[in-house]
Amino acid sequence: MKGKILKSIIFSWTILSFLIDFYMLIISQKISSGFGMSAVAIELLTCWIAYKMVTGKQWALIIVTIFYGIRTINIHLNNISFYTESGLNFEFGIGTAVSINLITLFFFVLLIFELTRSDNGAS
Repeated sequence: MKGKILKSIIFSWTILSFLIDFYMLIISQKISSGFGMSAVAIELLTCWIAYKMVTGKQWALIIVTIFYGIRTINIHLNNISFYTESGLNFEFGIGTAVSINLITLFFFVLLIFELTRSDNGAS
């Protein structure tokens, strides 16, 4: 039962993050660009996969865990920039090049625990 609640919370956070990112794309007027449409499509796919995770699909739990792991890290370099921003996240900088999204990191760790717990339960 604990796993279902955790998965539901993470699913809700994923939907909320999508809505915030969608709103930010609209107000930045980048929604009609190729990047904006691709970002919306990827995030909608992520929401669907997170829903599948809630319904008990192990493959979806693995994909959502990987997604949150990638989304945890922001890289700020001159030639490379990988940065995710959500209005509900706190960023902790490690030097000037790398930062960590703390709330996303928290969910990532919980997902890893859930993944290992569900693997042990399946054995």
